[in-house]
Amino acid sequence: MVRRGVGLRFNAERRYAEDYELWLRLHLSGKRLGRIPTPLSVSYKRPFGDSGLSANLLAMARNQLHVYYRARADRLLGFGEWLLASAWSVARSGRRFAKYLAFRAIENRRPR
Repeated sequence: MVRRGVGLRFNAERRYAEDYELWLRLHLSGKRLGRIPTPLSVSYKRPFGDSGLSANLLAMARNQLHVYYRARADRLLGFGEWLLASAWSVARSGRRFAKYLAFRAIENRRPR
């Protein structure tokens, strides 16, 4: 949830990583963030990469890197921060892809 007075909203032009961009920009602009410990809803989502926007892991990774690039271009991140965030993002995306491949391999071995 974001208060109306904050002034930042989801980027309507971005299809992937729009939520991540919003939270990053809120944090980098000095807004106070918090976590609500009580679940506000319950839903079931299959593992990432299975369906929906999450199924395109490459587009997700590319757009997350673009979020860091835009934050750097807007001078919200210094060069070192941008480099570290980008390296972390690539490593995280590699880990997701490896988990996705492992999950698929396990699913394909199960008898039908």
